[in-house]
Amino acid sequence: MTKVVDADGHILEPSDLWENNLAPEYRNRAIRLRIDSDGLEYLELEGKKSICISGGGFNSFGSLDADVKSLRDTSEGTGGPTYEESVPEGARNFDVRLGWMDQHGIDIAIVYPSLLLGWQDEVQDPDLAAAYCRVYNTWLTDLCRPYSDRMIPIAHVALHNIEDAVVEVKRAARLGARGVYLFATPVYDIPYGDQRYDPFWDACQDLHLPIGIHVSNTPKHAGRHLYQGGFHSNYWSYDRHKSNGKLRYSWTVGLGNFKPYSRI
Repeated sequence: MTKVVDADGHILEPSDLWENNLAPEYRNRAIRLRIDSDGLEYLELEGKKSICISGGGFNSFGSLDADVKSLRDTSEGTGGPTYEESVPEGARNFDVRLGWMDQHGIDIAIVYPSLLLGWQDEVQDPDLAAAYCRVYNTWLTDLCRPYSDRMIPIAHVALHNIEDAVVEVKRAARLGARGVYLFATPVYDIPYGDQRYDPFWDACQDLHLPIGIHVSNTPKHAGRHLYQGGFHSNYWSYDRHKSNGKLRYSWTVGLGNFKPYSRI
């Protein structure tokens, strides 16, 4: 029987997830939401205000079936509802989520993050990057486990340190992760076809984990300096980044770098 799959079914992580669950030595540099002097939310990364994930607009993350433009304009203009005030029940309550999926004829959802879509290029500490991912992967797999036939958890793994990445992808698989999410922009600008990543691809293939390269936000957007408004104002450069991600993917595959990894 044919299944209908939501291949981009995001979840809204609790904004205090890392504050509450990081090891004590990392907690003062947790991913968290703050409010700036203009009353607009921004993401704090490694103890600093995010360069590109700021300026409000976080309430539109939970805008399924809502007036997205109205939410965006309200948030970026006056502060508006916060991220947490705008989380729909089905974003974290999977009993509610499955009811919505049933109404819309969706059998399975592939679960990606939301707050974790744009932090990699602003965090330089490999140990902290790995800690961010451990917290998220533990939380996500725990949440999906009772619904494992329909809610498919996709682990998030930082590639700042390849040995750490291999350890984490194996741990995430044991917890129930069914795939791996990577940024479109490789960390340190080292293409995914580079041999330094081979141990990671080996692990993913051995674990039968497919790779999802998801568009994400980064200070490296082409032309970003031309768009200094809120989080959602930088659409031109964001579109260029999507194209850049596709080019990187095509280049990696086209050069034959993935030939030994036909099962990923």
